[in-house]
Amino acid sequence: MNKNYGINLLIITSIVLLSLNSNYAQEDFNKNINVDLNNDGVKENIFLKKYRTDDNGSYYHIAIYQKIKNKRKILWEDKNNEYEFCYADWGIEELQIAGDIDGDGKIELVTNYAISDVSPVIFRIFKWTGDKFVKSDDACYIIRLKDGKNEGNIFINDTAYSSGEKDFTSTAWIDEFTNFIEPDLLEVNITGYDSEDDVLMGKAILQCTIKGFKLVKWLEELHD
Repeated sequence: MNKNYGINLLIITSIVLLSLNSNYAQEDFNKNINVDLNNDGVKENIFLKKYRTDDNGSYYHIAIYQKIKNKRKILWEDKNNEYEFCYADWGIEELQIAGDIDGDGKIELVTNYAISDVSPVIFRIFKWTGDKFVKSDDACYIIRLKDGKNEGNIFINDTAYSSGEKDFTSTAWIDEFTNFIEPDLLEVNITGYDSEDDVLMGKAILQCTIKGFKLVKWLEELHD
């Protein structure tokens, strides 16, 4: 698929999604994540709570509730809106996964910044401190390609690709974190460009490491 065609297709798709009934669209993107934050054997629920709307779209912040004796109680909420998430005409920002992605024994929450074209995705990484989430990093996980195949097996964090400082031709990146399948194994969607600027897509299982995400196996090898 040609790069320009891919970009136009993504823009058209975004317009169609934004024209859908707003309640349906919000339910579709507003993903809930269940994870045990305090090691008590009970999973808390992380979600995005809407707090304002304007002509551009709707805006959310992080909230967490826990169940205590079959009752829901808010454990923490970003009431100061320090970390804003948008469902707007320039893209969607949403929750992706939560778990220990760097092997430090703490829970990280991975979310994405809004994006409106086919280019490396930049993620916001939040770390659970014991009573709230704080932003710890911005990240863009990439791997170089040769003849449409990966060179090496580590997706490294290099935000220069998402900022445009580096050319991302012959590069693939983590486009979406789908879910944890083991404590240190993730299923992800991969997008990239070959040397001819054709869009490539695939699915893979990655392992969390200190250096980055190690490619374990392709579920669906990169293809146009």
